[in-house]
Amino acid sequence: MAETSFFDEQHVLHRLKVGDIDAFNATYWQYHGAIYRNILRFTKNEDTAADLLQDVFVKLWEKRDTLQPGKSISGLLFVISYHLTVNHSKKALRELLAKSELSLHQSVADSSEEASDLESQHELLERAIARLTEQKQLVFTRCKLEGKSYGEVARELGISKHTVKEHLSIAMKTVKTYIRQNGRDLLAIGLLTFLDCWG
Repeated sequence: MAETSFFDEQHVLHRLKVGDIDAFNATYWQYHGAIYRNILRFTKNEDTAADLLQDVFVKLWEKRDTLQPGKSISGLLFVISYHLTVNHSKKALRELLAKSELSLHQSVADSSEEASDLESQHELLERAIARLTEQKQLVFTRCKLEGKSYGEVARELGISKHTVKEHLSIAMKTVKTYIRQNGRDLLAIGLLTFLDCWG
């Protein structure tokens, strides 16, 4: 699959699901910049962000056979990034507390629970985005999940930067309200916090 300026996410998802390495590479080149920048905002460390970026795409490859048609790759990458970044922060905190001879009385979720949380959050995000009008879905996905600037999205959609900003503001309120009302407390809070800083 040759790399082009147009990225057909659903076509790529279908190819990725069956193990097409070119589809995986195309996905990496489409999203790695935005994912790296946003992980860096949380970690404040370039090496850590680079490591977590690689982990995000390893996790995507491992989960490729579970990809569902019609779902968003960018949304899944967002949720995977969130989980890996939070897990990294928890691990760093545990190590810091251990060095201080303090104990952290919180059990680490096993891998099956983590996988369940990841799937639940991806579904929650997808349902929230589905409540938006088509134009707002495009703006939200491109600005928040793909990390594009207002100017880039304005040019792609043929609207003004001001309109992009207005659409995104309304979309964010709608998505955040839905997540608050329909997500389990801790999962919803974490997802909302990450979403506020993403993109």
